[in-house]
Amino acid sequence: MMLTIDAARRVTKTKENCDDIPKLESALESLFEIDGLDRHKLWNTWTETNEYRHRLKGYWINKWNCTDTHVGEMAYFLDDELVFTCELTARTGVTKIYFVDQNSYNKIKVYMDFFRIPAELCEPDFIGDQQTDERQTRKYSDSCLHRRGSYQNREVEIAHIPYEIRRELNLPGSDCNFFYALFPYVYVVEDGCKKPVHMSELSFGLNVDGN
Repeated sequence: MMLTIDAARRVTKTKENCDDIPKLESALESLFEIDGLDRHKLWNTWTETNEYRHRLKGYWINKWNCTDTHVGEMAYFLDDELVFTCELTARTGVTKIYFVDQNSYNKIKVYMDFFRIPAELCEPDFIGDQQTDERQTRKYSDSCLHRRGSYQNREVEIAHIPYEIRRELNLPGSDCNFFYALFPYVYVVEDGCKKPVHMSELSFGLNVDGN
């Protein structure tokens, strides 16, 4: 296990890993009990407000696909300083925010004042001693966004099994006509050979440097 705050501090800060977690705006609105966001300020890319908006950047610690939405854990930095993590485990779930400390909470409150009119505040949640599994698992192939993973204690390449091949393999779940996203197998590719492997036999690392 790894402390979530350690994973957040070591998160891979690349352009490809930079994103916004779904429902972040509504989570912040709820946290600060805001009447509403100024969407013009928040998304206007032709004024100085866009530069202000991009002072806050998020990076995936780990992510997976839930139907048609990327979900998981993210670390957010204000002016390159870690201020909070957030978590969304399912597309229809609730985005939870965990601040590094009271000072980080205060900084985000001041930052968000630019975009909204705050009312009374709720009590913030803090990261504290939360822990994040260093090896993640996924139930279904279509929720897996990784091209590499760990299989039998070795790193391997992973490939999705095309829909038209799934029935030919006659694997459990391959006869699902309604929702292919529940298919629990992928290919493990080694030495040019593809082997169907159940998702429960695979694990995936976090998007943190040195992991």
